[in-house]
Amino acid sequence: MGLDNGVRVVFHLNKIEDSLRLPTNIFHLAESIYVETSENEPSYTIKCDMIYWRRWWGVRNEVLRHLGLGDNPYRIDLTTENIKDMIKVLKYFRNQEHWDSEGMSDWFYKENHIEEQIDVDIYVLESLIKVMDAYFDMIENGLMDIYFYDSY
Repeated sequence: MGLDNGVRVVFHLNKIEDSLRLPTNIFHLAESIYVETSENEPSYTIKCDMIYWRRWWGVRNEVLRHLGLGDNPYRIDLTTENIKDMIKVLKYFRNQEHWDSEGMSDWFYKENHIEEQIDVDIYVLESLIKVMDAYFDMIENGLMDIYFYDSY
């Protein structure tokens, strides 16, 4: 069962011109950003963790139920429809009764501000759908990946 889960956006940039097309609003929404460079090539990768959950096992299980496992159970590429399903799951767990009975988490609803965190996550996912629609060609051309990750 995954301890850490989330949604990540990765940009694969081969030339400086690729960076001019980046949807910069993603960087304002990201919880963390990592940049990796290649020693042998002039390319670099930017990884943006958009949503991060730790020990939200009930949410994780329900998200995986909607997404299926695919070829790699630790990384599942997302579509806008998948993200809409994730939003439905979050809205369900936004209810304290559902969180308390099915959340299977170490975090307490009120003390850990779960409702507020879920509201932020929903906003980020809704914004991500807009980015995916506007930058669909970057996804199609392999310049941008968006996926759900599971730590194990």
